[in-house]
Amino acid sequence: VTLTLHDLAPAALAGPLPLPGALNLDAKGRVWLDRPPSPQTMTPETVPLPVGLRLDAAELRLGRLSARILGDIRADAQGRAEGQIAVYTRDSRPIIEAAAKAGLIPSKAAILATTMLRNLSELPMPAGGPDFPAPAQGEMRLPLRMADGKISLGPLVLGPAPMFPRR
Repeated sequence: VTLTLHDLAPAALAGPLPLPGALNLDAKGRVWLDRPPSPQTMTPETVPLPVGLRLDAAELRLGRLSARILGDIRADAQGRAEGQIAVYTRDSRPIIEAAAKAGLIPSKAAILATTMLRNLSELPMPAGGPDFPAPAQGEMRLPLRMADGKISLGPLVLGPAPMFPRR
């Protein structure tokens, strides 16, 4: 699959959150379906549904902020996302500052969050997943793991894993 989004208005995704510009995404990867597409399976009741996604290369830009995303996820038995993703960015500080400005994290926590992300970026990627390249000079690699119904950033559990998108 090759996907390109250009100049998507932030309000279309985030509602009231102040995001720093239009969303742009260029991605290449593979999608696995629960059945092959055919004339018999192209009705609303029988359309093939995605059960897995691999991102070989994805470049996400939000205004002047950017990140590369690699990894693979699939649906677990409960329909939650399961797998590993690595987010590579040079813009961790502006992303954290934008999150604090939007009220997503306390402003006093922004400095601590920047240090914490730098430390998490230096951890090795968890075993049992894809081979993730080392970060480029000046870039952080943030490891996201979804397993057992939870999503974790390195060793920190962030909460429930998202539902795997089915439609």
